[in-house]
Amino acid sequence: IINHGVPERVIKRMVEAHHLFFEQPEEEKAKYKAEGHQKLVVYGTSFAAKNQKVLEWRDFLMFIVAGAIDDETVQCWPQVIRDAGLEYVREVKKVAVNLLSALSESMGIPGILENTMGYERLLLNYYPPCPNPDMTFGVSGHSDVGLITVLLQDDVGGLQVLHNRRWVALQPISNAFVINVADALQVLSNGRFQSIEHRVVPNYHRARISIPLFCAPHNSTVIKPIPEL
Repeated sequence: IINHGVPERVIKRMVEAHHLFFEQPEEEKAKYKAEGHQKLVVYGTSFAAKNQKVLEWRDFLMFIVAGAIDDETVQCWPQVIRDAGLEYVREVKKVAVNLLSALSESMGIPGILENTMGYERLLLNYYPPCPNPDMTFGVSGHSDVGLITVLLQDDVGGLQVLHNRRWVALQPISNAFVINVADALQVLSNGRFQSIEHRVVPNYHRARISIPLFCAPHNSTVIKPIPEL
């Protein structure tokens, strides 16, 4: 989507913060490593083979945002990302709420979807140049599990979606967001909105970044078709 209302300044600032974090020495990034995903901030790398069952060509930094988004929420975030990340999440969450509101109205049940939102996950992906891109994935094929994902990507490309049993490349558009319908939304909408399988292929020449915001239901939400549907 374009004309989404997120200022270009906010997007640019978030991208710059993304680069600042991943350009740091490994020992600095490793401060945010965790076994499993129990922390509110988790750094992971696919290049630590002992921790990976399936190797993918990427590093990532993930944030869990539950409830109100305030300064206290982000005190555990890396300082190089803190201010830009807080502003970015606030702005992009508005986009997600507006989209869910529009989808609710399209089903004739205003408010039903946006009121199920419980928490968000902000993910910063970094895909280094890959010497053998045909032998691995940045991220292997999958669908998202929440409600919707609002994805920002750079101009490198590599995102593919499965359409009619074929992988189709999704060409980047500057300052646009890619919106993924996720699994919980497919169930809640009784199949009216379909989640889609997608993957990322690495690039031989250039590094790639992406910044998805995953919007998920409350943990107490029962994931089943909305009765009115």
